[in-house]
Amino acid sequence: MARPLRIELGLHHVVSHGNGRLWLFRNDEQRRYFLNLLGASALKYSTNIHTFVLMTNHIHLLVETLLPNLNQFMRKLLGDYALYYNKWYRRRGSVFKSRYGSFLIEKDNYYHMVVQYICNNPVRAGIVERPAKYRWGSLYYLLHKRLMKRELSWYRAADMLALVGGRCGLGELLRGEDPVLPVVYGKFIGDKEWADRIVNENYDRLTDEISHGKEMRVGVTNPMIVIKTVAKAFGARIEELLKGRNREARMWCLYILHRETPLDARRLGILFGLSKWAVLKTVQRLEHKKKTKRELKVLNEIKMKMSNVQT
Repeated sequence: MARPLRIELGLHHVVSHGNGRLWLFRNDEQRRYFLNLLGASALKYSTNIHTFVLMTNHIHLLVETLLPNLNQFMRKLLGDYALYYNKWYRRRGSVFKSRYGSFLIEKDNYYHMVVQYICNNPVRAGIVERPAKYRWGSLYYLLHKRLMKRELSWYRAADMLALVGGRCGLGELLRGEDPVLPVVYGKFIGDKEWADRIVNENYDRLTDEISHGKEMRVGVTNPMIVIKTVAKAFGARIEELLKGRNREARMWCLYILHRETPLDARRLGILFGLSKWAVLKTVQRLEHKKKTKRELKVLNEIKMKMSNVQT
């Protein structure tokens, strides 16, 4: 059976469940790790996180994609957490149920409803009496600035607050009656006329997968900038880095390219002459490694250079 078509550019309500009602989060360390991955994936794929809530066996996200790469963003996020989860419990198999669900949102009329629906999820589940009391949602961090600065420094609520009328508007919204989301065709949240127009305007460009090559062409970053910067930082030539003669430099280059650019493990393997699994093993090893001051300096330098790249 063919997979449902997606429009990957715009505002989306994304839902993902644990496979077979599997508990995705059993402790706070796992929840914090997921949020770190969420921030890293958002940065890598130029995705804005408006609102989120982590439940026991599922997650809700309200995201805005600035490039047509929702599938890549979610594949990176869920895939990285699945690797971490399976390693934690020494298990194999799927962590998340099938594909995630995503719903394109009609911004002007229905954005407020989705924000309210996501924030109210713990209330509907009977966990808390008021959404502001739930610890693992964006609303809680928004109300506790010091905690947000310490644990969620990547989160920016400005866009969401602007769309709901600021903090006062958000407060009024959450005091309202819990909404029932008007889902159209199982893929849209909005009016049927709007959904029909979106389908008609985008039918030829609807896609299940956006290739990494296409995304690179529209321009997230130039991977050679990373390679040259890492080579310079470690005192290595580019040829030495690519061929593995400077092992440390190559490891850090793989890590940064995998985290900060749209290149996946397969494409990185081709570029560096490695298998996909060797790339993933290297990235995972450095992900859990405590960074030295020198290494953090290199990472910050590369991110600054990448932010100024024009492709």
